[in-house]
Amino acid sequence: MSTQHVVRPAVVEDLPALQQLARRTIDASYRSFLGDEGVDQFIGSGVSDDHIATQFHEGRVHCMQVGSEVVGLMSRPRRSTKRAAGWRRGA
Repeated sequence: MSTQHVVRPAVVEDLPALQQLARRTIDASYRSFLGDEGVDQFIGSGVSDDHIATQFHEGRVHCMQVGSEVVGLMSRPRRSTKRAAGWRRGA
C-alpha cells in the first residue's frame, strides 16, 4: 500500500499547519545567515504567519498533503501589472 501525495489549493483549515510549516522551515534554514537572535525575532514577530495568511487570502497558496498531514507549501508569485521595461505593443 502506497501513501498518496496530493498537491491542491490550500483551504482555510490548512492555514495553521501552513504557518507552522513556514516557521519550522525558517527555523531550520535561516539560522546560518540570520543568526539565532535574528531568526527568533523574525519568527516571534508574526511576520511569517502574516505573509502566509496574506498569500492564502489572495488565493496563491497550494499545499502538499500526504495522508491527512500537510507536508509542503507552494505560493504563486503575484501577477505583475507592469510591463517589462522597453516593451511596446507591436514592437
